[in-house]
Amino acid sequence: LEIICLVFRGMARNEHFVGVDAFLSPFNRWLDKNSNRWVKYVETFVDVDELEVVLEAETYMEHVSAREKVIQLSYNDGVFLHYVLEKYISDIATDEKDPIGILVREMGTVKDVAKRIDPSWEYDDTRFPRIDFER
Repeated sequence: LEIICLVFRGMARNEHFVGVDAFLSPFNRWLDKNSNRWVKYVETFVDVDELEVVLEAETYMEHVSAREKVIQLSYNDGVFLHYVLEKYISDIATDEKDPIGILVREMGTVKDVAKRIDPSWEYDDTRFPRIDFER
């Protein structure tokens, strides 16, 4: 097995056997004669497409950048998010010109929005979990 490994090493490096490996010198003529075949054979292993091509990275990036950024929320998620924003808006938007603060003030309270959507809705502050932020 050691001799086979030495021959493969010589083939891979495309080097003649000299010095310590001189006893393998009869393979030198074979290497010279078949080096083109060997190089073509090895090229089949190393001739691979670039990773970006294989993974279609450009197509993916075009798709991601062209897509609209959308978050889908259920009605309950929206109400809860509104509730949290309304309750902690002074901690979230400290500047009067902060867009999220302006949006929450323009929307009104959770109770007002819910009543506009469903007049029979009863506001119950205890339905929402308590969130304690460290201040």
